[in-house]
Order: sequence, then C-alpha cells, then structure tokens
Amino acid sequence: MSGTHIIDVQDRTEFGTRATRRLRTQGLIPAEVYGHGDNDHLSLNAREFTKQLRTPGFASAVVQLKSDKKNESALIQSVRRHPVSGDIIHVDFLRVSLSEEVAHAVPLHFVGAEKCPGVKAGGMFEPIRRELEIHAKVRDLPDFIEVDVSGMNLRDVIHVLDIPLPEGCKVVTDVNFTLCTVVGHGGPAGGGEEG
Repeated sequence: MSGTHIIDVQDRTEFGTRATRRLRTQGLIPAEVYGHGDNDHLSLNAREFTKQLRTPGFASAVVQLKSDKKNESALIQSVRRHPVSGDIIHVDFLRVSLSEEVAHAVPLHFVGAEKCPGVKAGGMFEPIRRELEIHAKVRDLPDFIEVDVSGMNLRDVIHVLDIPLPEGCKVVTDVNFTLCTVVGHGGPAGGGEEG
C-alpha cells in the first residue's frame, strides 16, 4: 500500500431516481460504502474522483473516505459508467480494516516491452491479463504489480508463477495462467511449429 488516497465524501439523505439525477447535475456521484455491518449512502465530487481514477494504481488502492463525521479505509469495489457518455454514475466501496485479509484485483504494469529482444526482432508484445487477484492483508496490498518484460524473446511467455509478488501477498488462483507473451513469425507460443 503506497501513499494515501483521500476522497472527500458527504452523507446522502435523499434517494431514488430524482435525487440521484439532482446529485449528478450538481457535479456529484452517488456512492455506497458497505461492509463491517452497515451500509452508508454517500456522494462525492465527480470531477475530483474522475481525475483520481486516472492515477495509475488508484482503482485498486486503499482509499480514505473522509467526511465531516468520520474517516475510514475502503477499497473501490465497482465503478459504473453511463453506457453512452462514459461518465461515472455510481461507485461502490468496501469498508476495510488495515489488518484484515482480503482478495482483491491488482493491476499489472508491464515495463521494458520496448527494450525486449523479441520486439526488436519484429515481434509484438501482447499482454494477456492486465490484473491479478491476490490475497493479502489490506495494509500489504500494492497499488500495482510491476512485471519486467525486458528480457523476453519471440514466443516467450510469462506465467503467474514467473513473477515475484510483494511480501505478504499470494495469488488467489491455483492456475498458472499466461500474463503476457511476445508474438510474431508464427503466432503465440505453442501455436507454431509441430515437433
């Protein structure tokens, strides 16, 4: 968990279609925080949240929901967008304690693709998965996992078990699935020549 992301929120007392429409015209997004026994209905500044959401690692980071009444830790569970405009129309947060263990999707940041020998030889770097679900204490959750791909040759593949995880983190799945590959001259690994 690097850096603290603070989101200013206000309690919401009005509900329903008209109330949420009114919120959105005021530049606010309706939100809900749940977990640890109760749900709270909130609103947050649309412009500020959209700006924060563009920050790498923010969507998977532990955030601090700060209101006049309290300050609490949470994870972003879902962000719903309008199907046409793409504007954020609702956000769900999961209230967490820094010492509890959770399973959470963490983005993968692939670094060094432009330097890898496979790309220099005419191949194309192809990420297969962009996030990895890991199990860890909330305080140990990274904002992202960096995967160094600078040594990949044509048809090389990086699997889940090939990457080092931060201390205290483990992968949720038992499957050693592919995270990325360098394709070219015969397709992805395993799809080319027969032996």
